[in-house]
Amino acid sequence: MQKLQVKILMLCSLCYGILAMPRPPKKNEGGITPEDRKAAEVYLKNFYTLANKSRNTFEERLREMQRFFGMRVTGRLDNGTMTMMKTPRCGMPDMAAVRAVPGRPRWRQTSLTYRFVNFTPDLPQNMVTDSIKRAFDVWSQVTPLTFTQVGNGQADILIQFSSSGHNDGSAFDGRNGVLAHAYFPGSGIGGDAHFDEDETWTINRGGTNQA
Repeated sequence: MQKLQVKILMLCSLCYGILAMPRPPKKNEGGITPEDRKAAEVYLKNFYTLANKSRNTFEERLREMQRFFGMRVTGRLDNGTMTMMKTPRCGMPDMAAVRAVPGRPRWRQTSLTYRFVNFTPDLPQNMVTDSIKRAFDVWSQVTPLTFTQVGNGQADILIQFSSSGHNDGSAFDGRNGVLAHAYFPGSGIGGDAHFDEDETWTINRGGTNQA
């Protein structure tokens, strides 16, 4: 199990067979396989859609990603960039890509409510509620927004733990991939936050740290 912050998340694993290993896939000069290239294309499509459609080439999206993570900006897919793509992360586009969302969505009111739809069995409920409250308190310190938990009924933000497909069009991918995602402010699913129940959630110890 890895130890992470929900903000930026890291782990890679590589498994080798012991008997009758298949022929390794062909690699280019940078050690990148055709499968790596396909995975990179999906990653960049999911997290780096640029506002300028003429810049939405593979190379331009890759430069944007390398720039976001403070890597050497080359526009070339190499082992270091591929390793970064394979680290567990939030399911939202990175901040540079958020500019592509029309209208810059924002909350129409400053007093917001939130409600837990369910809880992970990995942690006591009070630890989950305290962790989420601390996260909202950080937002309140730097924005005009206030967040109040409600026990039932309607709420601006619904928080839930789900696995795989969960009826929002953004299925989770199992352990150690996308850890969570949230939606831009708005009606319906807008503002809601979903955590991947396939992860092992913890507070300040081994596993996926929710704090």
